[in-house]
Amino acid sequence: MHLTTPEIIDLLFKFRYAILFPVAFLEGPAVAVVAGFMIAIGFMSFIPAYLILISANILGDIVYYFIGRLTPRKKLDKALMFFRINDKSIKRAEELFVKNRKKAIIFGKIAHAVGSVFLITAGIVKIPLNEYLKLGTLIELPKALIFLMIGYYLGHSVSNLGKVVDYSIIGFILVTIILIVIGHLVSKYADKQIENPDIK
Repeated sequence: MHLTTPEIIDLLFKFRYAILFPVAFLEGPAVAVVAGFMIAIGFMSFIPAYLILISANILGDIVYYFIGRLTPRKKLDKALMFFRINDKSIKRAEELFVKNRKKAIIFGKIAHAVGSVFLITAGIVKIPLNEYLKLGTLIELPKALIFLMIGYYLGHSVSNLGKVVDYSIIGFILVTIILIVIGHLVSKYADKQIENPDIK
């Protein structure tokens, strides 16, 4: 069961850093945006929030990896049902890992809709853990920062609504739309890779 944005905000206002790690672990990018908003209004500090978000997301990557690596193949179907993943998607992702495992890991980190397919498959095909974590961390560092900055910019814009409306709000809307479109395109491309790994 996913938390709604109001529920995330309420939890962070009540428990601040104490709840940020588990909520970020469960919900991902949405929490980073809310945390960025809270940094903008002075409720959180950037460095601890940024480090907690990165740690939570990397731990999530590790959990996905070991689900794939340690779960016996005969019992894997039950684990996949929890994530709403079918065996066909895993097999197609395995083919992509054989062709280009770096690209497959990147998809797992940025294509949220199907990301778990690639991260679990990384464990199934036994990608070296140090390689998996190194590439995942390199992607996570800027990714967490981008979502934090989106939230920060939103918070900064909202805090200035009492002043003369400037172009910052329009800029935020445009940036958000661009990021949504990019995320949608990446997810669609990842879906195509799962459906047909021969696509370049």
